[in-house]
Amino acid sequence: MINVKVLGIEQLLKKLQKETIKEPVGQGIKKATLWTERTLKQSTPVDTERLRSSYSSQVLGQTGRIATNVQYAQFVEYGTRKMEPRHVVKDSTTRVLGKGMFTYTMELLKEKIGEFITDIGKAIVARFD
Repeated sequence: MINVKVLGIEQLLKKLQKETIKEPVGQGIKKATLWTERTLKQSTPVDTERLRSSYSSQVLGQTGRIATNVQYAQFVEYGTRKMEPRHVVKDSTTRVLGKGMFTYTMELLKEKIGEFITDIGKAIVARFD
């Protein structure tokens, strides 16, 4: 039989309570949501600027949400019989066919999400000092 005694476990458990991580996680989600909204706007093709300017984000606790009230957004995202889905590559005005702006942005977010998680982890660790 092996007995292991962990010194400082009470302090560690106290620091890992929900309140310790709640703020860093919320800030990380806010940062990720704002990055995603900005990237989505940059990826949206522009004719009249209405769709691009209609996006709004909201962060409630540990949830981030981006929405539009423009009804034709779905046609730009998914295409129609007469029009392919499309997005714009960052720092360009060239329309790329075959993938909508939400799909394209989510692909970019998948590449960036590790960075957001790392930043959240660093913010939590900073609270231990």
